Amino acid sequence: MSPLSYTEDTLVQQTTAEYLEQQLGWESIYAYNNEDFGPDSLTIREIEE
Repeated sequence: MSPLSYTEDTLVQQTTAEYLEQQLGWESIYAYNNEDFGPDSLTIREIEE
């Protein structure tokens, strides 16, 4: 693995997402810069006012 492969994503986020998927059956999505809000959003979250 090159030094560029040691990122927060590969060491923490990806590893945790894989664990939660395998152990708990959770679905993981990568929503960075793709998230919006409302009933048609990627994660179906709404903004509280």
